[in-house]
Amino acid sequence: MSVKYLFKERLEALWNFGLKPEKSGETAADSGGAADASSSKTVEGVIRSALPLLKRAALLSIFVNLVALFPAVFSLQVYDRVIYRSGLNTLTALLIGMGILLAADLILRSFRARVLRVAAVKIDGQIASKLMNKILSIPLRQLEARSTAAWYSLFKDVDTVRVVWSGAVAMTILDLPFAILAIGLIATIALPVLPVVLIGLVCLAALSWYSSGEFRKRRVEEFSRARRRDEVLAEVCRGREAIKSLVQDDSAKRAWVSSYNSWVQESFQKNGEMEDQRELSVSIMLCVNVAITAVGAYAVINQWMTVGGLIASNMLAAKAIGPLAALTGHWRSIAHSREATDRLNKVFAADEEKQHTGLSLPMPSGALRLENVSYQHVGAQKEVVKSVSAQIGPRGIYGLAGDNGAGKSTLLKLLRGLYEPQSGRVLLDEYDLSQFSRQELAKWIGFLPQTSQLFEGTIVENLRRSNPDASDEQILLAAKRSGAHEFIAKMPDGYMTQVGEGGNRLSGGQRRRVAITQAFLSDAPVLLLDEPTNDLDFAAETHLMAVFKSLATVKTIIMVTHSVRLMSICDKIIYLDKASKLHVGATPEMLKLLYGISVPKPVPAAPKAASQVTSEAAKQALGANGTEGQANTDAGGKAAQA
Repeated sequence: MSVKYLFKERLEALWNFGLKPEKSGETAADSGGAADASSSKTVEGVIRSALPLLKRAALLSIFVNLVALFPAVFSLQVYDRVIYRSGLNTLTALLIGMGILLAADLILRSFRARVLRVAAVKIDGQIASKLMNKILSIPLRQLEARSTAAWYSLFKDVDTVRVVWSGAVAMTILDLPFAILAIGLIATIALPVLPVVLIGLVCLAALSWYSSGEFRKRRVEEFSRARRRDEVLAEVCRGREAIKSLVQDDSAKRAWVSSYNSWVQESFQKNGEMEDQRELSVSIMLCVNVAITAVGAYAVINQWMTVGGLIASNMLAAKAIGPLAALTGHWRSIAHSREATDRLNKVFAADEEKQHTGLSLPMPSGALRLENVSYQHVGAQKEVVKSVSAQIGPRGIYGLAGDNGAGKSTLLKLLRGLYEPQSGRVLLDEYDLSQFSRQELAKWIGFLPQTSQLFEGTIVENLRRSNPDASDEQILLAAKRSGAHEFIAKMPDGYMTQVGEGGNRLSGGQRRRVAITQAFLSDAPVLLLDEPTNDLDFAAETHLMAVFKSLATVKTIIMVTHSVRLMSICDKIIYLDKASKLHVGATPEMLKLLYGISVPKPVPAAPKAASQVTSEAAKQALGANGTEGQANTDAGGKAAQA
């Protein structure tokens, strides 16, 4: 090992103040996730894990505050010794010493700021990672009980906690105890002005206590109204198409103005109070300064203290009462952090979904059974599904019909395990779904939601979200089955086409077919499809009907649909009435009963292209763009690396 390397290593260790630098490529969230299992399931637990860093910052604050006392001592010596005795040599020595101390002060403050930045990254990374993991593991029922903006605001709460524990508030709190040192030094060199300083401290302490009202109430009303304002704004942005097309500008603006005015009224009032308190604290400090000067001058005249003591006491008084005055303006941030901590802890304490069982079970046959299943949404007045029992499968196509609001989509989510019934149980073969994790059920039950939700990225990246291990052949086969391959192949970038935010660069029908492709990629023995032909034209629906008939020989397919054409290919139709009673019957009689029509003409068999795809065809289709033709079928799926 070279001397140069050793010197560099020691220099880095000195600069990092003993902190281990992060490994290359490691992010704060990664390190936070690693520590997540061992830390407490609260914000306080994360703060405790960062205590070693905060203790180092406190240790550095000791030296920083000690050094900060020396300018006052320097002034004392200059006025009492240098000027009085014309001691230029003494002045030179004092200047050299102060130069060294000021350089040390700069280094120490830089170290402290760096330690607090590292603590900020650790606190933010661990809490944000914990929050994201928690949101992903909370049951869907609880997620739907809050708005999207409400969940998003929790990450703003993470920022609030981080700033308080590692920003200006933290530095003020670290400096606060060292006011005692300044007071002690004033008592030593300028005892006559000590009562003035103590009176100033009492006045600022009273003002600080008064300004801590929001902290004591554990609620900052302004921020509650700001969250409501953000929720309205998020809803307006989410419904921008409806607002534009239906000319709902006025109603959207009224909702936003109402929430904004409510927030700005509270903000104006509270900020006015804070400004008044801040100005009062400044006035108190000025009064203390004037009083010290007046009392000190009288004491100097009576030779109770020196002129140097007067100058030094003014400087030390500012050091003693400064942090307390600053704390007056920080109480709101502390109160907001406390409120944010309470909200985050409530989320961390929420129930989680079942985790992996660790058992390797055989692939089920696809038989589903409902036994007296009841379910009620959070905050709802009555059960949306009540005492429902049914036997479905294995294999075949089952149509789920019913009036709007009857609970069809809810029943489908119960069958998928996304909802857990309040009473009764749902079984897949002989297994109760409640014992399995969502990830395990995804291998056995494919699901198509009522709304097609795509994410920013390419088409193939969105497809791999549902099955990261899917090979190129599996992707192409699923795309041909859904009918998506036909329009994807005609695009200039093919499967590497960017879909935009929420898939807004694709039409509604194209998004729907990509979503159906995702459902097919699971290759599960059970397929649950909620309005599968929404946004699809007649030809696309006809194609899917043929594919469903072909797949029904080996899979159990349950479809929620209002399409009579789709209902006509079902083996049985299940009707859910508004009283949550199921009526099951053969397709001809149920179509006659529900719609007053006969069964339409049979659908032709699925085309060969939709059921068979060769390896060469898959590579050719997915390799139409640059290096993508070199894709292989390993678990990483290199078709997405164009």
